[in-house]
Amino acid sequence: MDEFGRPQPDVEKWPSSIGGKGFKPFSDKIHAMGLRLGIHTLRGSVSAAAIFANSNIKGTSSNIADIVIPASEGGQCNWNQDWFAVNATHPASAAFIDSVYQQYADWGIDFIKNDCIGVTTDALNHPHNYVPSNIALVSAAIQKSGRPMTYSLSPGGGNRSLNGTDEIPLAAAVANITNLYRITDDWHGGDMKYHYAVAHAMEPFIGAVGLGGDLSFPDLDMLNPYTNAKDDLDFKLQMTLWAIARSPLMYGADIRDPSLTAADFALMTNARVLDVQVKSVKNRQIYSKGGVVVWAAMGANAATLSDSSSADPTAYVALMNYNTHPVNASVTYQQLGSLAVSSCTVINLWSGQSLGTVEAAVTAQLAASNGAALYSLSACK
Repeated sequence: MDEFGRPQPDVEKWPSSIGGKGFKPFSDKIHAMGLRLGIHTLRGSVSAAAIFANSNIKGTSSNIADIVIPASEGGQCNWNQDWFAVNATHPASAAFIDSVYQQYADWGIDFIKNDCIGVTTDALNHPHNYVPSNIALVSAAIQKSGRPMTYSLSPGGGNRSLNGTDEIPLAAAVANITNLYRITDDWHGGDMKYHYAVAHAMEPFIGAVGLGGDLSFPDLDMLNPYTNAKDDLDFKLQMTLWAIARSPLMYGADIRDPSLTAADFALMTNARVLDVQVKSVKNRQIYSKGGVVVWAAMGANAATLSDSSSADPTAYVALMNYNTHPVNASVTYQQLGSLAVSSCTVINLWSGQSLGTVEAAVTAQLAASNGAALYSLSACK
């Protein structure tokens, strides 16, 4: 840390930071490569070392000890006890957070992951109200810094409901002041039924206007192909739900590692599927019944299913199966909200194959446990 209690790079790990340069030399090199740089932060960015040193807060007469919420009052991150939240009611708390994020802006940081800060019902009812208030301070500091930074939240644990109800107050509290926010817990990894339920609960918040006028999205977590005792799930199924629900797409591993197969890499880079994640609107579950979940979305420029004013697809449909046996799944155009449409041109987005003109309903044969299909609809009439 520096004399103001702000986190600094370790000069042994980051020799380019020697002399108080921070991450700026490294950031400049990253940007010259056409890439963006993000950092991982926790809670209110107050370290145990800064508390011990009782560092002065830049531009104020207050010290770090004046603003920190102590462990005895719930301010400490439970899984990384070196980091604490700030008491947002103290006038120097905003000054501290502003100084930290101005430093990040000066370094050229593009992305902030703020961890151990997820909002659960318990956190929202905490006497200090520290979770939403700390998020609001960071959001305001990013805006004041003069540098656009994508702001991402991660819960880092916490008990949550299995049907998404605990995530609703989270989204309501942060959708307009962040850009993406985790709505699932680490240990729910391969349980796709949990992800279906949470994604469904989050529908009203998908693509809301967030920090800096950019959109914000509920985040279903990383694109690690899920394999555990609960579900032996195919990566294609995960990618299908993440795309149709517009969850941020992040692969949580080294793409150079041979454990990432060519097939999985092709799934992550399928341009037709990525278009669904980027361009779709009105993303919603159509039904969940008998182990089959069906989602749909409209094309960005389509007002109705029969709207042909754009060359882009009018709508998208995802059919997903978590039964232990294969199923035939279908969704009718009437279920998609149009009584007038009787046929559409349908394209299989995973394969690129056109199914031609399809009457009445889209149908797919889905494999057991991991079956997924994703289609675009156009020229509906």
